[in-house]
Amino acid sequence: MLVRRARRVIAIETDRVLAAQLRMNFSLIPNIEVIEGDILAVDFDTLFGPRPGSTRPGMERVTERVRVVGNLPYFITSDILLRLFQFRKYFELIVLMVQKESPDRLAADPGSKDYGLLTATAQLYAGVGPVVHRPPGAFVPPPKSTGGSETHAFAAPRSPRSERTRIYSVPETLVWTKT
Repeated sequence: MLVRRARRVIAIETDRVLAAQLRMNFSLIPNIEVIEGDILAVDFDTLFGPRPGSTRPGMERVTERVRVVGNLPYFITSDILLRLFQFRKYFELIVLMVQKESPDRLAADPGSKDYGLLTATAQLYAGVGPVVHRPPGAFVPPPKSTGGSETHAFAAPRSPRSERTRIYSVPETLVWTKT
């Protein structure tokens, strides 16, 4: 279990009831924190960035990069991935369980019908690859998709922050103007 191996585990859950259950179930474990909220609205700069006062001379603090592990609902996979790519300076590794259709889009070739902003961004910023495939029957309740789900790992970028910001606007502009 992640809680045993990690110094700090942050669970972000949008469902109020599930977030409360998680808080209750893990209340005696000091290294787990449950945030009730929308992952698309979480302020990663505040969560992982420098703390107030840490920029004073002699107080330099290197921001430790974190690992993201998650199971994403199909209908919001693209939005979450784009958000994670936007704040990738904080992430060392991203490992996500996604439905089979999402990895197909991530690996799409330029010019194909599946190629879009998510594809261009993922291929620009990360090494994307499958880790394991699970059939629909491995989940309770099983997903409506017949393709099963796959866990994919995304490697962190190595380019400087200013270059990432500048480059990110290129695929975004190209994809939104695509006909």
